[in-house]
Amino acid sequence: NHGEVEKFDDIAVVVTGSLPDYNCETATVGPGTTVDGCEVDRSDEDLPGLPKQTYYAAVQYLFETNYGSFTPRVDATYKRDTSACFDWASCEWQDGKGVLYDFYALNARLTWLSRDEKIRVTAYGNNLTDNQSKTSSLPLIGSTQSWAVGWSDPLTYGVELAYTW
Repeated sequence: NHGEVEKFDDIAVVVTGSLPDYNCETATVGPGTTVDGCEVDRSDEDLPGLPKQTYYAAVQYLFETNYGSFTPRVDATYKRDTSACFDWASCEWQDGKGVLYDFYALNARLTWLSRDEKIRVTAYGNNLTDNQSKTSSLPLIGSTQSWAVGWSDPLTYGVELAYTW
């Protein structure tokens, strides 16, 4: 994947006085609390949430029997070097790249479809390795000195039943 920001002029909201070399205006946001709004050029940053590499593979096969059809399926996803660079300060904090993280998941399902195609039963399992990976983030280093992270779903499994008339 390749994403490029050609021009991005932004206003960074940062802790007052943390960017003395920039064109900043101070604003009061609460009793005794001030922040600076500073003009910054973010044109060289990576697109947030866009992985450098994405891989996806799936295998599925249909078996016809006297009892209906069976379809096993296995799929895997791998996303590498996803940038969590969201606001200006978080990008600067990580040398212009933000925090990079990887994500992978292995999923499987088995579907039975009746011969008349009216009944479908699917057993599934998602994230079979129970890998707890970052899937998103919302860094707000400059204004709040905080970081929120989204995590992948844990191992999940279940059965789906469907009837078509």
